[in-house]
Amino acid sequence: MTLIRRAAVGACAALLSLPLAACSGDDTPGTSDGDTSGASPEEVLAQAKAELDETSGVRLSLSTEDERPDGDFLRSADGIITDAPAFQGTAGGRFLGFDAEDIEVRSVDGDFYVNAPIIGWDTYDPAELCAPDPALLLDPDTGVSNVL
Repeated sequence: MTLIRRAAVGACAALLSLPLAACSGDDTPGTSDGDTSGASPEEVLAQAKAELDETSGVRLSLSTEDERPDGDFLRSADGIITDAPAFQGTAGGRFLGFDAEDIEVRSVDGDFYVNAPIIGWDTYDPAELCAPDPALLLDPDTGVSNVL
């Protein structure tokens, strides 16, 4: 499994835990208070997708121990994703050939900014850094909720 796919699966798992954490012991499937006990897996996933699509923001935290022998890669990310869409947080991995941790990153209005060591703040294409634009992970049409 590629590093990007592992990171995406990790992000999905983290985001999925948010709506499912609200489950209680009521036997009525899919009630409006978020209770999904007694609901089918399809109903639970549909409710999780709906809640994720309607949220104003979530905290993203993901990491992997895997490393590529060459080239840039994303090892970790932590921050807040909003429905603006926007992201503010930090990332770690190999960036422009250098190992780096806790680099500040921002994504606003389709622009992805990185506070790179020595270089300072500049815009980058996230795909060139082997990562998706984190601000788009909550997009109802193209984000992680479509996995549900």
